[in-house]
Amino acid sequence: MEVTGAGSFLALDTLKNAASSTVKSILHDPESELRNTMERIGFKDINVRAPLKTFIFDGGVNEFRDLMKCLNPFDSLKAKWEEFMDDYEKLNPDAGTIEYRLIIAYGSK
Repeated sequence: MEVTGAGSFLALDTLKNAASSTVKSILHDPESELRNTMERIGFKDINVRAPLKTFIFDGGVNEFRDLMKCLNPFDSLKAKWEEFMDDYEKLNPDAGTIEYRLIIAYGSK
């Protein structure tokens, strides 16, 4: 895709804002976003719930650190992993607890 000229910046900014608002919508109201998508592709009798759940690691922060270490796809971080996680813990004292939304959706076509 080639983008040139002053109007291009406006177009790119508009696309960025549209994408940003979609991401915000999905993150803040996943139920409505998924329901709308299901309706758009032809589902009926739709039921969507997204309750907020909390997972507390039994081993606390150390268990969380181990989990994150095994999920790390970047070899370059291995040498500085402990330093990285120390910084993360300072920024997020509740690192041993994760909040997430469990999306439960069903419908018929």
